[in-house]
Amino acid sequence: MLLFTVIWVILNEKIGWESIGTGFVLSLAVLAITDSQLLLSDYAWIYRINPLRLLRYAAVLLGQIYASGFAAIGRIVRGRDDSEIVRYVTGLDDDLAVALLANAVTLTPGTVTVDIGEEDGRQHLEILTFVPMTSQASIRRLERILGGKTTRKQEPGC
Repeated sequence: MLLFTVIWVILNEKIGWESIGTGFVLSLAVLAITDSQLLLSDYAWIYRINPLRLLRYAAVLLGQIYASGFAAIGRIVRGRDDSEIVRYVTGLDDDLAVALLANAVTLTPGTVTVDIGEEDGRQHLEILTFVPMTSQASIRRLERILGGKTTRKQEPGC
């Protein structure tokens, strides 16, 4: 809840008791509604992400966002803004990890995940990109971070 409050304050670009209080109340309301109406079971047991792995993921993603942003600026300035749709086959089998990978691709300048699919038992992403897919190495790096077996647990009593 504290994280959502901090995000609220950052997005409103002002620190004050009113902003902090509003962020806290809205965070509490959103979490309560999500927990009671949208989740069918206790998500903390279903999806468990190692905090160190999550920090590493965030740090690598932030670095890739900046690197890709500068590469995209260079391509735009030179007039090389032709785009293509590329299929990236992932080795991830966990739905949460695939969703995090797809969101990471979309957050990276010059790329957008347009579809997540499955073919022959393997998940793949359809990516619209104008940055050359030499960035596949960076996607693989995120994939390796997300590929641990600690992202999905069985529910207790199952």
